[in-house]
Amino acid sequence: MACSHELRSPLHGILASAELLRDIPLQAAQRDMVNMISTSGLTLLDTIDHLLDYCKINNLAITQSVNVSSTEDSGTTLVSDFNLDSLVEEVAVILHTGRKVPRPIPSLASQTATAMSAFEPTPRLTRNEDELSVIVNIEQSSSWNIRSVAGAWRRIVMNLLGNAMKWTQTGLIEVSLSQATAQTQADTHLVHLRVTDTGQGISQDFLRNSVFSPFAQEDALSEGVGLGLSIVHKLVTFLGGDLKMKSEIAVGTQVDVYIPAQRPKDYVPAKLFDNLSSVGIRRHNDTLKTCLIGFNGCPDLMETPTGILSSDAKRKLSIQNTLANVFRIQLGWHVILAESLEKGEGDIAVIEEANFNAMLNDQPPSTTSAGHHFKFFVVLASATSSPAHPLPQNAILMSQPYGPQKIRETAQKIMDLHKSQAQTGGLEAPTPVLPTNHEIPPSKPTPPSLVEISKDLSQQPPVEVVSQGPIIGSLPIRSNGQINDMHILIVDDNDINLQILATFMRKLGCSYDTASNGLIALEKVENSSRRYDLILMDLSMPIMDGLVSTSKIRQHEKDHGLQPSRIMAVTGVASDTMQQAALTAGVDDYLVKPLSLRKLKKLMEPTL
Repeated sequence: MACSHELRSPLHGILASAELLRDIPLQAAQRDMVNMISTSGLTLLDTIDHLLDYCKINNLAITQSVNVSSTEDSGTTLVSDFNLDSLVEEVAVILHTGRKVPRPIPSLASQTATAMSAFEPTPRLTRNEDELSVIVNIEQSSSWNIRSVAGAWRRIVMNLLGNAMKWTQTGLIEVSLSQATAQTQADTHLVHLRVTDTGQGISQDFLRNSVFSPFAQEDALSEGVGLGLSIVHKLVTFLGGDLKMKSEIAVGTQVDVYIPAQRPKDYVPAKLFDNLSSVGIRRHNDTLKTCLIGFNGCPDLMETPTGILSSDAKRKLSIQNTLANVFRIQLGWHVILAESLEKGEGDIAVIEEANFNAMLNDQPPSTTSAGHHFKFFVVLASATSSPAHPLPQNAILMSQPYGPQKIRETAQKIMDLHKSQAQTGGLEAPTPVLPTNHEIPPSKPTPPSLVEISKDLSQQPPVEVVSQGPIIGSLPIRSNGQINDMHILIVDDNDINLQILATFMRKLGCSYDTASNGLIALEKVENSSRRYDLILMDLSMPIMDGLVSTSKIRQHEKDHGLQPSRIMAVTGVASDTMQQAALTAGVDDYLVKPLSLRKLKKLMEPTL
């Protein structure tokens, strides 16, 4: 616990300071340096997480396997009911969002260049050899609700997918989830998780001798500490499963994980489409015909036959399979394939962004619906290029990773448009509009610099500071002014973390006091003439720790009939045991450092 706290607390100071700096005007070079600080800090955080996870796994009392029923009997809180399909897709979205480059709005110059290129001969469909697609393919099941250790599953998916993203620049990364065998018992089945990529691959020698060894790296100069696959192997063993791995240099890697999973005690088998209502999907009475443009994956006849599909062909076939599974099996739509828009037919065209942009180069957006017989377009967003055109009204952009939930959400938008069209007798002429992820942020007043804020802060008393300055920064502030009425107590023995949180409260316009240990915090609560709306409590402190201080604060509130303050533990200790102890002491929320200030702002809102 002490190790976790000592490692995470300095990172909180680094990352939170960088976050504050982003909200003030900076020159381009300065902003680049802030981004480098953030990136380096996040890389260090990831390394620390791997090291701490590795230590936790090695300290597990059961190192060979885990039995759900016996684990429950022991009183541990590791086991819970959760939706495995949602967990897998959620992890994929988080990892992909964290690694992708923001998609800028095309400038006037770039649009002019694109317009000029329209006079040059361009192919109808691009080859997309440099494209990378992240795909989540989940087998349709009556339910993926299982009873297991969600944290272990999450780390397994994160490490395997993170490895694939690290070593794959083009082609395909696919995460698939299926049942390996038919269900033999009413409450147990074997889950098959597979992560496939077309990355650089692993040598056979390293695969046989070192791939699961801790701190082993085939490329000693690569980032990381070599614990990712070792942690996966230990977690799979812990869950009573098996792991198989095969790889080939310059071809790619495939990891297969087989883990037995139990159904929840109240599990009732559902019909195939019963779960669609729970994710907001309605099956439309009309059968829509969907045409997948350019996803046949067949090699070009002009290519030299090799007997092996290219990475781009594998990518297209995987997208085709994932889209067809949702559109045809889940939604009952009719799905066909076509090599080009000219050869396609139906109500909906699903097309990759590069090919859609090529079409718009030949035909302006205002005439798209007139030039082609498709009513709607689903445009699969590129992971490597920026949008060349604003999307027309009848086109919907679907971002990566492509998974069942995201495809169903896109299908729902199409059905809503289809319903609207049926009611109004057709779509109005589609005018170019910017999609949601291309919206230009509203202008905002120039805030003062962080240097000025820190200077003002240093001139205030070290323990009690009341903000009278202006509200600054880009974070949203409630228009009713309630945030200015909040009174905060910040408790932390680290002066840097204390100053960062104090600066943030000044930024929000809150009044606040500070305390360097739990005893001072208790005295503040007992002697303050004004109730604290929120107490940010560190747990590992000298003289009196946060647990004892919280317990005594709760007792004081009870003895004097006071309205309880909301207490958030802000600690570097990422431990289930410590979290349970904090909740028992009276903490309302348990937050682990390093903490995003934007996340803290969002969590503060229920207090208002």
